[in-house]
Parts: sequence; C-alpha cells; structure tokens
Amino acid sequence: MVIYPMREHDYVLVGDVNGQEIKSMFKNLKGGTAAGVDGIPIMLFKNFLSILMPIIVLLCNKVLKSGQWPSAWKTVIIVYTTF
Repeated sequence: MVIYPMREHDYVLVGDVNGQEIKSMFKNLKGGTAAGVDGIPIMLFKNFLSILMPIIVLLCNKVLKSGQWPSAWKTVIIVYTTF
C-alpha cells in the first residue's frame, strides 16, 4: 500500500495492505497495553502474527475496499488512572 498526502491531514491509499506493513505496525505497538473491546491482548497478536497474518491482511483489505468499518473498530475504551 502506498499513501500519498493530498493536504495536511488527507491521504489517498493506493494498493493493498501487505504483510510487511502489518508486521511493521504490530512491531511498533506496545506489548503491555490493555486489550481492546474484543478482549484480545496485543501480545496474542504479536506472538501468533505469522499464523494470523493472512487473515489480518485479508480483513484490512476488505474493509478498505468496501469502506465499511466494523463498529468495534470505532469504539474506544478510555482508562483513567492517577499516579
């Protein structure tokens, strides 16, 4: 996938998402962060990425091509902590 900047905050995606991009994205995620609304911890994805990669690539490309985002992908859990 290639991302071309159009304006300051607008981008155009050209091409499909590939495994290397997914691998790079997961590599940059912190492992100790809390699970999302699906309850799946990031470390599970990181540890089984080679097995999950084809599914993740397929899912990402289907979502990007259809323009229909799963509602869970639009949900955020905010955890407030005090130190």
